[in-house]
Amino acid sequence: MLRIVVDYCNGATQQQIAALYGIHVQTIRKVLRDAGVSVRDRRAVLTRDEIRTIRMAHAQGTSARELSRRYGVAHTTILRHLS
Repeated sequence: MLRIVVDYCNGATQQQIAALYGIHVQTIRKVLRDAGVSVRDRRAVLTRDEIRTIRMAHAQGTSARELSRRYGVAHTTILRHLS
């Protein structure tokens, strides 16, 4: 479980770590919380440039799910930025 904390502190998102280790994202959150790690604001994951790129890619036909995999965020995060 130490590797989860190290990965998160090195900049990986909770979603990326969950996919990497095949663990549910809520398990990742619990491990981080139990280790006393301050979690980053999940809404601040994407930069303005990434959001602009995501909007252009979506307009050209890339699905929200594909974009979510590409950027390591939930598809609902992508959809929120598209609306």
